[in-house]
Amino acid sequence: MKFKLPTGAMTLTSLGILELFWPLGLFERMAKHSQAHFDSWRLAGKYGGVGSHPQSDKPFTEIDMAKFFGMQTFMAVVKMPAYRDYWKGDIWSGGAMPQLNHVMPRNRYEHIRRFWNICDRDEAIAKRSEDPLFRIRLIYDLLNKCFRRYGEPGTHLALDEGMQLYHGHHKFRIRIKGKPDGHGFKYYIISDSKTGYVFQVKIATGEEKDYPSALDGNMTGWPPADGGAPKPREKYGAEGAVLELVEAANIAPGSHLYVDRWYTTVRLFVHLYTKYGIFATGSLVFIHSLAVSRCVHRLTCLSR
Repeated sequence: MKFKLPTGAMTLTSLGILELFWPLGLFERMAKHSQAHFDSWRLAGKYGGVGSHPQSDKPFTEIDMAKFFGMQTFMAVVKMPAYRDYWKGDIWSGGAMPQLNHVMPRNRYEHIRRFWNICDRDEAIAKRSEDPLFRIRLIYDLLNKCFRRYGEPGTHLALDEGMQLYHGHHKFRIRIKGKPDGHGFKYYIISDSKTGYVFQVKIATGEEKDYPSALDGNMTGWPPADGGAPKPREKYGAEGAVLELVEAANIAPGSHLYVDRWYTTVRLFVHLYTKYGIFATGSLVFIHSLAVSRCVHRLTCLSR
């Protein structure tokens, strides 16, 4: 693959590299909408009045949001059983972690954590039925755009899913047996197989379960030409996620995509080759001998 970093990027610090993918203007937007969210709660009587809490009279600022983001990143790297443990004594340092104590008090962190927002609350409520990811759509699209801006896909790519651990209540939260983090949010990633650079990410919204996984014999058309109205691409589960990632990442013809058995269907592989010119490699578990012979015959005919 080829990196397309701006001039002078090789001399940037870690913070400078982060700013390429996370514009500082986002912190201003976070502070604005978080403050609006808090004010709406106070006006509705859901939160105490002025002076009811030491942290409630302090407005949200860009510095607060930058600190909050840095603390969240630190917590993702240095894991503790609960977030409050970062301000308690621990067996390693003999006291609370100085990195967080010096950045922000725990009460201030909890106040920001409760009212953090990055979009207009009323607009989010109006659009949540048509776009379930509207609350994070800005960050979601921005990161994917930056991934494609600074990296050009090579000829060998890998596609797989991951899990973000989450034990709260959310309609996107799923459970997968056998995973180290079996409870949480599922997402699909397409990345370079050598460097691991991510080109595109897709968050699973729960609609993938409606896909009929059995082979229907239609290996060259997409979606299946059954005479009815085509279903939304999200309804095609893992195969639909693969197609969406391939199109969004602008993978060049002649590239090779490596997947595991969850994505390995002959229909998908044939479609990738006939429409996009992309080769795919995956593992087969068990298919009826008749289905295998039909698949081999079709692939042989395409290769001639």
